[in-house]
Amino acid sequence: MSFERIELQKLLMLKSASETKRISTLRSILRNDRRKSLGLNASGGGNFYTPFWSAAKSHSLGEADLLSQISESISRVENRKRLYPLLANGYLTWWNTNRRWTNAPFQKGPGLRGSYAFPGTNLQIRMSDILSVRDAADGDHFVYPYFYETPRLSADVARLALWVARQTFPQSQAKDFRLLDVVRGTTYSLDRHPLNGEEEEELRSFLSGLYDLYNLLAPEYA
Repeated sequence: MSFERIELQKLLMLKSASETKRISTLRSILRNDRRKSLGLNASGGGNFYTPFWSAAKSHSLGEADLLSQISESISRVENRKRLYPLLANGYLTWWNTNRRWTNAPFQKGPGLRGSYAFPGTNLQIRMSDILSVRDAADGDHFVYPYFYETPRLSADVARLALWVARQTFPQSQAKDFRLLDVVRGTTYSLDRHPLNGEEEEELRSFLSGLYDLYNLLAPEYA
């Protein structure tokens, strides 16, 4: 089931969301799983955010201008018109103003992706499509995006993401990891948001409740 191989940012959204939003999201997952089981295409037509993030990556490497790319993207798909500019403004605020690595051009860094099998569950928490850049001093920077406009990402929920990254990647990579709340241009990292030792239990408690809700809804889509 797709719920059992869930992308980290969707899990963060569910952790931050109201119960109504959690139910609607789980229903959407169940509907798509049902369609796939019947040999049909999943609803939604792919990941809404993929073209934006591809453009942001190109911008970070100096290969293309982000605003020009999203303008072209919006001209092709009307429903990107409202959110893509918000994502671009947040990303550029972070990239142009808040980053303090170097003014020199960036190179493409080593690929980074992985998944974490949460102990005692069937859940695989996936981390994919990470922006990886290498600065002029050969320092690597890994940026994982949180795209959702709502719910807003809190520092406490971001800390759970940093814990998952610490479990998923070696220490040498985890310390260079940043979680980027794209719309707000805000980043979270282990050096500025240290772990408190309660992350595993907090996430376990949340996942237990989420599993219960998922299993309660599942028979409607059997």
